[in-house]
Amino acid sequence: MLKIGIGGNLGSGKSTVAKILASFGGRIIDADEITHQLLKKKKIIKEIEKLFPEAVKKKVLKNKLANLVFNNKENYKRYYNLIMPEILKEIDKRLKKKKGKFLIVDAPLLFETGLYKKMDYNILVTAPKSLKIFRMIKRGFKKEDILQRLKFQMPDRESKRKADFVIFNNKDKKSLKEKVFKIFKLIWR
Repeated sequence: MLKIGIGGNLGSGKSTVAKILASFGGRIIDADEITHQLLKKKKIIKEIEKLFPEAVKKKVLKNKLANLVFNNKENYKRYYNLIMPEILKEIDKRLKKKKGKFLIVDAPLLFETGLYKKMDYNILVTAPKSLKIFRMIKRGFKKEDILQRLKFQMPDRESKRKADFVIFNNKDKKSLKEKVFKIFKLIWR
């Protein structure tokens, strides 16, 4: 079963690329969706409450948690060390369920975590920083929050060294589809 990893910073368009690829018969494993599911599990909630008691009131207060995590390197490390092994474990489980023609792993930290090593091909999706910010503001994020989160993500220049393909997502969706299709044709010969 062919495994394709999609990585990139916040606002780059990696989820859109994953959806376009999925339209060719693939199945998406979405790391963000897995994270949201994990944040509802009692075991994880209890662990987060130990680390960040102010971020839990019967359930995880996601905005409060994000403020604590993305404004302090030590908090980020503590949260990352708690949640990332759980995310990777779940991705591994889903990779073993061979449904669809191929699997697409949509993971913001694909390159940082080493997850890219488990893929047959890796695609980095990138865009100018101003465009990433614009896209995230359109989704309801505040500019200062976006900038804080971007500080914790691997710079594109480092990710490029680990990627098999790079998509510069700086135009419209039609252009993006064409770029994805070209890569898909190279992969799926």
